[in-house]
Amino acid sequence: MKSFTKNLVWFIVLSLFHLHMLSSLTLFFKHVVFVVGRFSPEALNWLFIKGLVGWFMQTGLLKVALLSLGTGEAPLLDIIAYAGYTFTGLCLAVCGRMIWSYSYYFLMLSTCLCMAVFLVKTMKRVLFAEARSYDSTKHHYLLLFIALAQFPLFTWLGNITVNWVI
Repeated sequence: MKSFTKNLVWFIVLSLFHLHMLSSLTLFFKHVVFVVGRFSPEALNWLFIKGLVGWFMQTGLLKVALLSLGTGEAPLLDIIAYAGYTFTGLCLAVCGRMIWSYSYYFLMLSTCLCMAVFLVKTMKRVLFAEARSYDSTKHHYLLLFIALAQFPLFTWLGNITVNWVI
């Protein structure tokens, strides 16, 4: 039984890494085809690193936010999976931009709102299931912070340039 659990954990980790790789490649090809018009290995490297940094920032935000309330140990693989859903919305927005350039902004806003609602509902379930003492004010501010943090993260990851600041 331990072998099955160990294999399942490795399968999940590798699946998440593969999903992230596909998301990064989709964002890269959008950059190459529509912005630059030529292939650049350096751009692929920088966009991959930018995606990884964004994923780790989202994971760190969720982990620190849950641990700041003293709710105990939050499942790390679940948090990593929740943070990876960001790339699904970004891929949808990039695909929408390939069809019609102005749909990108509508899709970015809508997928960002969907991600914020998803994270609020999921984290609310996690917070209330593990909370020993219920302080609704802190929980509500934390959930609001998580939801509002999605907008700059989506904007930063959705900007397909090699420049990290913009």
